[in-house]
Amino acid sequence: MKKMVILCMTIVMMSSLFLTPVYAVEFSDLNSSHWAYEYITTLANDGVINGYTDGTYRPSGTVKRSEFIKLVISSCMPKSANINDVFTSMNHWAAGYVKVAETYGVITQGSVTIENIDQPITRLEMVKIISNADIKMKGNAQQFDKSTNFID
Repeated sequence: MKKMVILCMTIVMMSSLFLTPVYAVEFSDLNSSHWAYEYITTLANDGVINGYTDGTYRPSGTVKRSEFIKLVISSCMPKSANINDVFTSMNHWAAGYVKVAETYGVITQGSVTIENIDQPITRLEMVKIISNADIKMKGNAQQFDKSTNFID
């Protein structure tokens, strides 16, 4: 699942991949031989991800809806934007990111609730969120074949 997230974020952040990496952020459970080391550290150095409070990234963990929405919205927002300025009534660390995603139409209003925000996200939800963010926040309109079916 983490592989899917990293690959999806790579699509969204292609410009970051062409820069010479300078690694400042380190996670205690991620070493330089990991297949996604460069991607993860680039996203961390760009402030898109920050790992967990215990200093880990958990590269083999399951991605939650809250985490994925934060990744996508962080990669689309201008560096000058402050997510803490977003008003929301939901009491959750990712509530501001959810509100921005709803405002831009990246996710459907009310589809992410306090009950499901920390549940695992499916690959289909990831693709929808990335596609919507690319179109609605970045203005990149593309036509996709809607006949593809995912079993999860």
